[in-house]
Amino acid sequence: MWRYESEMAGGGDRDVFIEIGRISVESSDHSSDSISLEIPTTDFGSQDRLQLLVQDRLNTIQKNLDTCQPFKIFRAPPHLREKATKMYEPKMVSIGPYHHGKETLRTLEEHKWRCLHDFLASNPKINMEVYLQEMRLLELRARQCYNESIEMESDEFVLMLLLDGCFILQYYLKKRDNVLDTFFSAHWSVIYTDLILLENQIPFFIVHKLAFLSGDSVDHTNCRDKCPLLDLIFPLLPKPGCLRMPKASCGKVSHLLHFYYECMVSHLDQTNYKRTQPRSMKTRSFRSLWSSSPSRSGEDYFLDVFPCATVLHESGVTFRRKKNPRDMFDITFHDGVMEMPLMSVGGPTQILFTNVIAFEQSQYTSETTFTSFARLLDSLIDTGNDVAFLRQCNVLQPYRQTDQETAYFFNSLADGTSFDYRKHYFGSVFKKVIQYSNSTWPKYRARLMHDYFSNPWTSISVFAGIILLGLTIAQTGYTIYSAYHR
Repeated sequence: MWRYESEMAGGGDRDVFIEIGRISVESSDHSSDSISLEIPTTDFGSQDRLQLLVQDRLNTIQKNLDTCQPFKIFRAPPHLREKATKMYEPKMVSIGPYHHGKETLRTLEEHKWRCLHDFLASNPKINMEVYLQEMRLLELRARQCYNESIEMESDEFVLMLLLDGCFILQYYLKKRDNVLDTFFSAHWSVIYTDLILLENQIPFFIVHKLAFLSGDSVDHTNCRDKCPLLDLIFPLLPKPGCLRMPKASCGKVSHLLHFYYECMVSHLDQTNYKRTQPRSMKTRSFRSLWSSSPSRSGEDYFLDVFPCATVLHESGVTFRRKKNPRDMFDITFHDGVMEMPLMSVGGPTQILFTNVIAFEQSQYTSETTFTSFARLLDSLIDTGNDVAFLRQCNVLQPYRQTDQETAYFFNSLADGTSFDYRKHYFGSVFKKVIQYSNSTWPKYRARLMHDYFSNPWTSISVFAGIILLGLTIAQTGYTIYSAYHR
């Protein structure tokens, strides 16, 4: 505001106040005479205010990026979630803020308080105030792990961390020690998949801190090579394939799904696929976004048009169950034989596979091991006939679902995923299979086996025909020989 004093007609001083967009002239003796003039605000003033607003917001974001860790707990990407919403939602228990307070999950909320009671009773020397204080100290760090702003009051959020963390600990402890818990026993198979869902997580350091305070674990800064808490959880993880304890320290574990994922892929052969370290969101560039789905040309294009199992079988490829697989990704091809571990596919397995895919897609890395696995299965399975064939080969075992339902699941598992075909984990297998199936002799041999040796009766007929043909040739030769020597 500017002030200007001047002599005006009629005597007396006038105070002139100039504001943005307005001029007001008032008498110094507070008379009722006044003159007001509205002046439109200029565009320059509006632009200045907008510039200040934008700059202030950018400064706030930069400050947050400099002080917080990268996001670790995500919701499923919308383009994946819309296909199978129920696959990402818990059936019995909510862990973390994303599904907290849902009416359909309130049944188990009361049991969380029982778990808290049992947890406090396990070490009476430490009262509840200590646990609440530790949770408050970790509140900000825990909030920063989620990629969405958590609209929960501080007390509600801290209580959620305490209840959910104690529930997870009591669940695994009672399972390990075979402690009778009728609720856990009745819903074991449902709860253990709920705890691995992408959207149903709390930071692992919350669970670890509670275990440390109660005396069931040690501080993760001192258990780099061996963590009692991970040793507790590992044997109780769902196992659709062979899992191995990762070598990374527990301080690098983000949550239970992340630990489960590392148990699946951390030990894989580095020569097949070069794994990269996670990058924070602030170091990820637009170039990396474009390079995540590069265009394909030349020999890499066949990775997306790989024939299904029945077509490969007609081309001479044999499928066989691998006897002693190292893990679920131990799929090899040699001399016309593709060996695969036996894989059981059912409701829990489908939920786990779907969430592992979503987890892998939500990470700021170029890691696509499980996406490669899903793409391979999608290529091998087109229809229920492919499922039936692989089932006959003893490499696929559907559980409580039809062959067509199993085919539909694998066809949709990797739909919408971002994928770099140049880093396909099974790229070498694909190339060997294509080269073999495109050669001429395997096709003729496969057709011969299918037409003449597919069952015992046709085989007997073929051998009888060969013997008859041999006898005919021998008789003809003998007749010619006899006539020649007369």
